[in-house]
Amino acid sequence: MQAPGHVDLAFRHACLAHTQEAVDILIHDRRIASIVKSAQTRGLVEIDAQAGLVTSGLMEPHIHFDKALTGDRVPTECLGDLRTRRGLEIAIEVARNIKRAFTVEDVRKRAIRAALMASRAETTALRTHVDVDSIVSLTGIRGVLEAREVCAGWIDIQIVAFPQKGIFRSVGAQQLMRQAIKLGADAVGGAPSLDDRPQDHVRAVFDLASEFGLPVDMHVDESDWREDFTLPLVIEAARQRRVPNVTVAHISSLSVQIDDVARSTIAAPAETEVHVVVNPIIVKFTRLRALLDAGVSVIFGSDNLRDPFYTLGAANPLESALFACQIAALGTPQDIRRVFDAVSSNAARMLSFTSLLGVAERPWRILLYSRRRHTRGSCPGSTASVIRAQGGISLPLDWLVNQRHPMINYHLLILCKRVSVSYKRVLNGRHHVNAETSARGQSGNRFLTMNEESACLRSHPNSVMN
Repeated sequence: MQAPGHVDLAFRHACLAHTQEAVDILIHDRRIASIVKSAQTRGLVEIDAQAGLVTSGLMEPHIHFDKALTGDRVPTECLGDLRTRRGLEIAIEVARNIKRAFTVEDVRKRAIRAALMASRAETTALRTHVDVDSIVSLTGIRGVLEAREVCAGWIDIQIVAFPQKGIFRSVGAQQLMRQAIKLGADAVGGAPSLDDRPQDHVRAVFDLASEFGLPVDMHVDESDWREDFTLPLVIEAARQRRVPNVTVAHISSLSVQIDDVARSTIAAPAETEVHVVVNPIIVKFTRLRALLDAGVSVIFGSDNLRDPFYTLGAANPLESALFACQIAALGTPQDIRRVFDAVSSNAARMLSFTSLLGVAERPWRILLYSRRRHTRGSCPGSTASVIRAQGGISLPLDWLVNQRHPMINYHLLILCKRVSVSYKRVLNGRHHVNAETSARGQSGNRFLTMNEESACLRSHPNSVMN
């Protein structure tokens, strides 16, 4: 794309995730106008990245907003060990009891709070699985749909209709799934190993996805039982059925299969272009390094957020990536690049976002991680600096030319622990920002507190957070 004579924003001397040489990135009319070695075009806002890493906002591929932030409703004696099948069953049963009290209002408020947490972790798009069953019916779907409308200006939320009680063991599940899709669900979920008829479950999920033209995103083999091994069924269905894309999450039981079976299975997701979401902070870990070595599109997810399945969590993709590095002993430069791809370019493809050098052409937010904070031995542009960085500049570009958005006081900021320039100041003329400039002593140049974020939400015409 050819750059105009002037642009809204120009990053100078920036490095991308997989390049060593610094480049200039020009942003105009909410789009990347060009990425070149040296651009003469001037920007209304000029930022000297000083060879820091520039990337798009991060993406969360797997979370459960309908159950998020309900951990305080769980009796202490009911918390199980999710590394085991029995622990998983206990958590599911506790969640069922909690869901009986859900209302649309309750789900919506918690989903908005969870979205705020994700946004503060620089997440700009996410996919949430929402239970659809005879207990909660469509309450979770309706609540998250309303939250999505409130949050639409600052985070993109995709919804998966998730039949956690099964399709064939839960009366009316298929009809509820259809209704959820018609209400606005973006993908068809499933959990074949938790149903009475796993093969029929897989077939039903793919039939629905094919009928409505939606992607498939399933919980697969979420236990340490070797018998819970439905991944081959899903892979075979992906080969035969035409759906936009297929994602499998967890595949934990792959870790307990014999090596020959595991090796032959691991090659299949790459061949069929099936995405694999690994959730390192909660469920028994799968064969991550083998999946990466096989060229599988791996993405890291948060999964549960302070709920009956996991009472901690921060909805932070980089935190999930770091945990994956620690658990699987990933530490080489190649490892770190692949890990960063998992929460950026791989996640973008899974969520069907166009990707350009790891940066979406129409980015919601661009992040700058200062080179000054690199650990010794890391190279400019290496993804290691992202995971190890402590702070950076965050630019919500979707608002660069939209001054009247009701959330402007929150989002039209360049947020950094050391640099923060409000967009209102930028409007008065060209503004230059140096990545090393200290913002101390400048009124208003700071992160917003949770109370301030809530106040911003209340100012939104679609919000009823009172």
